[in-house]
Amino acid sequence: MSRYIAIHKSDKNKQVIYGWDHALGYWVDVVDYEKGDEDYEFIIKEMSSIFGSGKDTMVETLKEYDVPGVHLLKLGLDLTF
Repeated sequence: MSRYIAIHKSDKNKQVIYGWDHALGYWVDVVDYEKGDEDYEFIIKEMSSIFGSGKDTMVETLKEYDVPGVHLLKLGLDLTF
């Protein structure tokens, strides 16, 4: 399993937490800490390849954040990172 965190390019209160897991595949959670203190309040988007989220949607979401280009490339090529 891998887990990474990146901050939004223009809104520093938003973060993306993403990675790869053997059970979930690729996964992406978008959080906004201005929304509240509890998980159910600040998680604003959840995506996982095993539950039908497309890699193209994940890549577009990750491009809004300071995610290393190699992670986007590996996601596009279906490689773990």
